[in-house]
Parts: sequence; structure tokens; C-alpha cells
Amino acid sequence: MARQRVKLRRSAEEIVESAKAALEELRTKPVGDKTELDARIKRLVALNRDLRELSLYHTQKLLSKDSAAERILDYLLLHVGEMVEGEEIDVVSTISEYPRRIREWRVQFGWPIVRRGRYYVLERDQPNMEKAERWRRMNEIWRTSAAKRDKMLALFRAFPGQVITYAELRYVSVNRP
Repeated sequence: MARQRVKLRRSAEEIVESAKAALEELRTKPVGDKTELDARIKRLVALNRDLRELSLYHTQKLLSKDSAAERILDYLLLHVGEMVEGEEIDVVSTISEYPRRIREWRVQFGWPIVRRGRYYVLERDQPNMEKAERWRRMNEIWRTSAAKRDKMLALFRAFPGQVITYAELRYVSVNRP
């Protein structure tokens, strides 16, 4: 289940005070029963929301306020050629599905983002438009109601004289739409 979307609604002071209160409540011994455990977990969830909202507060001037995906790309563009830890992107994006958003930027929009262990690197500050267009064409083929064989044939016809990978053949032929 996805996390609740966080929006910047409070001042930094209000967010920090809320986080301090949560931390103070959590400064006790480990819990001994289910009721206490549930209360602590709820407090940790609230603390997590405070931290994500605080992230939005601190990134609002340099990164997009509109979407997590845009914040991810904006942050990577500030660090072209540098290794950016996944946890940094987690904080910047405020979403748990940041790897999916990075994959979308890479595959659907042609951004040259590579993963190296727990790090991501945006290699250039411009997307590869040919790669993005190739994905768009493959996606169009995938979305048709044609049989698998016809989809694979359409892929070869869409890219005459070009190498078609197994992954691309598999992508267009999987029955999902």
C-alpha cells in the first residue's frame, strides 16, 4: 500500500515541534504489549510524515513542488555526473516508489540514469529522445489488441534494420492492457 501523499502545509517551526514531540514520546523503553506497540507505531508514522513534510519545506526553492517524479529529476539535474544515494532520492521525493519513477524517467523519457549499487547517476543533462521515442512506439504496439505474434511482427516493422532485443519482444508481447 502506498504512503499517504505529503503536502507542505506547516511552517518549518511547526513541523520541527511536532517531530520533537514525537521523539520525546518515543524516548521510553521498548513496548511490552500490543496496545503500546500500536500507539508507538502510529507515533513513528506521524514522525515519518513530519520528516517528509520537512523535506518538502527544505527543497521547495530548488525542486518542483508539483510532483515527486519532477523533484527526483530536478535533484538529479543538480547532480549531473555525480553518484546520488537512493536514500537521498527517497528523502527528496517523499515517496517510497522512487525507483519506479527513476525507471520511468530512464525508459519512457530517455534520461540517461544508471544505477550503481545503491547509487544513481544522471550521466548527461539531456534525455535521449530516440530512446524515448522507441519506447513510445513499443508502448503503442503493446497497447493494441493484436495477437502476440502480430505485435512482435509490428515491432520489427517499426524498426527496420535495427536490433530488437529479447526484452523488447517480451515487452510488446505480454498480454497486459
